Amino acid sequence: MADWLLALILTYRPDPTPADATRYASIAADIAAVIEETRPPQPESLAITTLAIAIHESGLRAEVDDGRVRGNGTDVCLMQIRTHRRRADQLAADRRECLRVGMRIARGSLSACSRAPWADRL
Repeated sequence: MADWLLALILTYRPDPTPADATRYASIAADIAAVIEETRPPQPESLAITTLAIAIHESGLRAEVDDGRVRGNGTDVCLMQIRTHRRRADQLAADRRECLRVGMRIARGSLSACSRAPWADRL
């Protein structure tokens, strides 16, 4: 799954710098690892949804990924999760935890809004 996710990332961000290419591979591996841990019923759907949210929210920017840049001070990590300061620091320091929390929020939103048109569910 990590290779597939990396291919998708490279479609979005072709010709990355060597540092970005390494980071993108790490992001893909982290998404795949969290998917494997959580064992969702449709792993590919959750993986692509997670990647799409991360791309939309952060553009996969390194300074957002590592917590140097935050939206509104507490919107943090690739998923731009809004939380209190201490939790924001934790999420900025642990990409996999950021992805776990982001996936949980996305799954909750999709479930709670199941009667809404697909485009309005997140």
